[in-house]
Amino acid sequence: QRFLRVTLQLVVETAEEAKELEETKVAVMHARSIILEHLTTQTSDTLVTADGKAHLREAIMEMVAEEVEELEVLDVLFSDFVVQF
Repeated sequence: QRFLRVTLQLVVETAEEAKELEETKVAVMHARSIILEHLTTQTSDTLVTADGKAHLREAIMEMVAEEVEELEVLDVLFSDFVVQF
């Protein structure tokens, strides 16, 4: 088994959107759930590569945009990304 710890920020277009998102707990929880579900389908061998992280970033942006209508994500920033073997 492997262990993954990820801290990320979703970048939105304006400060107003960020504030509205913070106030809408359901949208935040929905985005978090989508991200966690996707992470559980990934393999450690893929995630430790630069391409793997880039694909993960793109997948998160696309999935959140599709599932959370109130949220348009411009970028995903990883501030903590640890894969333990």
